[in-house]
Amino acid sequence: MTLYAVHAQGSDDIIAAPSKDDAQTLADRMNMWSDTFRKWVGPARAVVIEYPDSPESHAEQLEADWSRHELFIVIADPEALQPNRTSR
Repeated sequence: MTLYAVHAQGSDDIIAAPSKDDAQTLADRMNMWSDTFRKWVGPARAVVIEYPDSPESHAEQLEADWSRHELFIVIADPEALQPNRTSR
């Protein structure tokens, strides 16, 4: 079984993800955020990679960190950032 992660190039962080789809969603949100705030944070890209360490390390990192990254996915959702448009 392949384990996935997001490589935040620039800060060189490796973030374990529960699935390839979750990794891609996180990478997309991180890239959107980076593109929006590029003049303050500098250029950075996030890409999906195979997790480079042991399955045990992947599981430990998921347990320790994924909830924080999952929250970022929700907060950085482009649709959630749109004004609430209701018809009257």
